[in-house]
Amino acid sequence: MLVGIRTFFAAVCAKCVLYMKGMLQTLASRDTWWSAPPQTPSGLPPTSSKRIIFIRHGESAWNEVFNRGFNVGFLFRYARAVFLETLVYATPYSYFCDTPLNAEGIDQARGLAAFLASESHDVAPVAAAAIACLRGDVGAVEKSIIVSSNLRRALSTVAIGLWRRLDRTGERIVINSMCQEISRNVDCMASAESGTIPHMEGPDCGDAARRMAHPARDGGAYVPEAIFDPAMNGGQKPLSERGVERLQAFAEWVFARPESTIIVGGHSLWFKAFFKVFLAAGQTHVGTARKVVNGGVVTFTLNMHHASANGSSDSGAAAGANSAGVDATTLCLDVAKSGRACQWTVGAAPPTYWIDAESIVTVVGGFEGAVAVE
Repeated sequence: MLVGIRTFFAAVCAKCVLYMKGMLQTLASRDTWWSAPPQTPSGLPPTSSKRIIFIRHGESAWNEVFNRGFNVGFLFRYARAVFLETLVYATPYSYFCDTPLNAEGIDQARGLAAFLASESHDVAPVAAAAIACLRGDVGAVEKSIIVSSNLRRALSTVAIGLWRRLDRTGERIVINSMCQEISRNVDCMASAESGTIPHMEGPDCGDAARRMAHPARDGGAYVPEAIFDPAMNGGQKPLSERGVERLQAFAEWVFARPESTIIVGGHSLWFKAFFKVFLAAGQTHVGTARKVVNGGVVTFTLNMHHASANGSSDSGAAAGANSAGVDATTLCLDVAKSGRACQWTVGAAPPTYWIDAESIVTVVGGFEGAVAVE
């Protein structure tokens, strides 16, 4: 009995610490304290280009409460969420901190999987090629990698939505903390420590674990280590870190990778900020102002231009900083912790990165309130 009491109080203390960390993040984080750097001109010749595919997570428990309007229904949704949170108070689970997918979000992830499984799509060739890659078609998955934010809703959306590809290839989703959402809210606080996989088996996650499992491969059980690679999970973002630093570090990491396609499971504000930071100068796109819908997928081309010290293009130069002019020390905060690839060429100008608006193509869902253009 004493052991049970100790376990109970230990769980309660751990949850109190989690809430205190969440409050500290809300009050003291500098994650949103930044301005977009100068945009890169679109006329530069690209040294290298990569195809990027963004997958936004399905609806979360937090979204259900706060993103459906502040009306009479909000009071009932909030009261229900508080009640559910109370039920799991003496456990490691939470509906608010690192919020999981709700039932609707799981259905949206399953809807993505069903969409990809369909053999018939009336879409543009660029979107069709992205679908083939996401589906895991033979000949379409080579030279591509799947990464995701370290937050549970993004991880489970990708694991469910790309189930067919993962089952076919046996690859693992790389948990990349550079993709953690840009926000000070507690729902955007990472629950997993550095180098670990967040739990997604509890009552707060519904049947997400069952939907992520690969029965034929893993004996019917959900085996997170077989689905996720936590090597690049740096844990919770530091209070001093600004979101733009993660965007810049991620762009650099993309071009340090050998793959030509990077599939990214992530978040609305992170995606919107990415378009805002890297859209070419003088161009406009709805993605800088509107969110990708829950469970939506868009693809685009990210370009890099790297000039050598004499001003000529240097295709052999390693990726470094970008158009923000951020130096190596600022850009590479906690290198050992996050695994960020900070490779600079001595005497060379920092690389610049940009997206041409015309390369942004909706695969499924698109942007909130926007008419999809395939």
